[in-house]
Amino acid sequence: MWHVYRFPGKVPDAPPPSPLGNPFAYVLVPQSWLDESEENVKTVLENAVSLSGGTPTPYYAFGGAAASGSDQANSLSQAHRNAAFMASFNDDNDYFWGNLFPQMFDVSDKTKFPPVFGSNHAGFLTTGPLKEDWTKPCPREWTFEERREKCISFQEAIYGTERLARLEAIKKAVD
Repeated sequence: MWHVYRFPGKVPDAPPPSPLGNPFAYVLVPQSWLDESEENVKTVLENAVSLSGGTPTPYYAFGGAAASGSDQANSLSQAHRNAAFMASFNDDNDYFWGNLFPQMFDVSDKTKFPPVFGSNHAGFLTTGPLKEDWTKPCPREWTFEERREKCISFQEAIYGTERLARLEAIKKAVD
């Protein structure tokens, strides 16, 4: 909490600027999953990462007509619209990928990776899980080439494989 003394009365950046970017991703926590059990909120908060060193604080930027207030002519995923809030998790978190992710999102069709992350806080090292096993995080010690080949990309983890393919097709048609 050094900022309190160094810059009294000012609100700090959270997370603070870093030359390496964010080693975490903001997960779009589905409202429907939270509605299933009060324990789910507790579980998310116990396992989320705090950006300021204190208690993890969810990012509440959704509400009102977020689920339906759109003409659908934008890139937001349905997961973004259906989220109660975003919570930060390390992208190499075994507990998130192995336990929370399969509970929160529909992973029944192994050809359609669901949208999981919010897009505003993308760290350059952030990826989804292994392509071959969505319950295992992508190892950080792998080279960029290995990660690109064997892990779900950050773009796939933001938009889901279906929406990303649609956005890429639109871009190709426009280019």
